[in-house]
Amino acid sequence: MPEHPTHPLLTVANFVEVFETCYRSVTRIDRSVAPTDRLQDLRIDSLHLMEILVALEEHYRIRLVDNEEVARVESVSELHHLVAQQLDERAEAA
Repeated sequence: MPEHPTHPLLTVANFVEVFETCYRSVTRIDRSVAPTDRLQDLRIDSLHLMEILVALEEHYRIRLVDNEEVARVESVSELHHLVAQQLDERAEAA
């Protein structure tokens, strides 16, 4: 998997691993997650999504919960893209 240009540890595979850990912890559902998985297919309701977002925020030290784009995220890969954007914005601000 290619690395993110400014965040080499944010490969899709790495993100999916972090997401899967959060997903399993929050939902108590033991299943593998793929980048192409739709959040709806993973049985993630709005409460679970908020808990996962908070866990991702803590892991990556970014803000997602109050980001308007979260409402449009439908898949794990789209969420990965949003996290990458947030990390880019943080890097640019530094």
